[in-house]
Amino acid sequence: MRKSVLSALALVVFIGPFGGNMVLPMFGALRRDLGASTLLLGLTITVYMVPFGVMQLFSGALSDTVLGRRTAIVAGLVVYGVGSLGSALAPSMIVMLLFRALQGLGNAFTTPIALAVAGDLSPRETRGRVLGVLSASSMLGVTLGPAVGGLVSAFSWRLGFVLLVVLALAAVLLVAVTLPSAGGAVARRGALYAVKRALLHRGVLAVSLTGFLVFTARTGLLTYLSDLLSLPPYGLGEPEIGGLLTLVGAGGILASPVWGFLADKIGRKRALLLGIALQAPLLAVFSTGLWYRFLAVLLFLYGFTIAAAMTVLATLAVEVLPQFRATASSVYSSFRFLGYAAAPLVFYRAYTSYLIEGVSLQALAIVAVAAIAYYTLASQARH
Repeated sequence: MRKSVLSALALVVFIGPFGGNMVLPMFGALRRDLGASTLLLGLTITVYMVPFGVMQLFSGALSDTVLGRRTAIVAGLVVYGVGSLGSALAPSMIVMLLFRALQGLGNAFTTPIALAVAGDLSPRETRGRVLGVLSASSMLGVTLGPAVGGLVSAFSWRLGFVLLVVLALAAVLLVAVTLPSAGGAVARRGALYAVKRALLHRGVLAVSLTGFLVFTARTGLLTYLSDLLSLPPYGLGEPEIGGLLTLVGAGGILASPVWGFLADKIGRKRALLLGIALQAPLLAVFSTGLWYRFLAVLLFLYGFTIAAAMTVLATLAVEVLPQFRATASSVYSSFRFLGYAAAPLVFYRAYTSYLIEGVSLQALAIVAVAAIAYYTLASQARH
């Protein structure tokens, strides 16, 4: 794959998680400037994620059947840019929420389709490494988003959304210049047919269910760990907790290219199962009283192992159903999002009863189920 194309795709997959997470440190400024209530502040996440998650079930199919890759990504970036501009100029919190929903809608047409383009344009023997670069870029967005959001909020939170407009415009130009007009080869079948094929395909189900389970475990652990660290006897402040969680992203950024290389060298299935297996001892430590002593190292290593799931599953998602590559990628991404959304509810009882020890044991059980589910479904799949 040409470096210009890879750079364009890396920027595309960076923007979504960067903008999605940038709003988190802005809550205080939004409360002051727009008079936002706690409920409305929380909705800035919800109204972004709901259209993002739901539309992903169809965005890839539209790319496969009607729009083509380049048109779909450019349209998504334009919608995302309009949503960012509207958020920057919003006179009230209600208006901002409407434009945040538009951001989420646009983002549904960027990341999963960019991964499909990587699958289209890279040979199988190096595809894992290409997806590793894109996974690292996505994790970089997750990691830098809160930091940049907090920095610009010291001047004006609106500047953060202006920055997103600039990044979206830059990505539109790069995509328009570098990407071929690929996709749309099976338009006669229609988008709903593509979605049906993906949802009934064992390989797509294997990847999607595994992603759902692994990211449910990840989000549950980190969500309730953050809460526990803010309470006695730990009593850490928000900057300290944020700094610790950044270590997860740092481990993932460094590890993504490594897991991409391993996926190409030892095979997708072995690399994925190895990455999941390496989570087990880390989660086991969290179930003991020793976890706080080694917390920084544990979080970095946990991010390193999570990168295996993100990188290898993304690679598998664009390979298991080549004729509907973007559809499979977007279905997988939607399932992964559902894991993020479900995690707080899934782990609530374990946390309130047994704190982080209970959460870690439940997470360990979930990743074990993920490994078994992937091995079983993938072995039965016919690609």
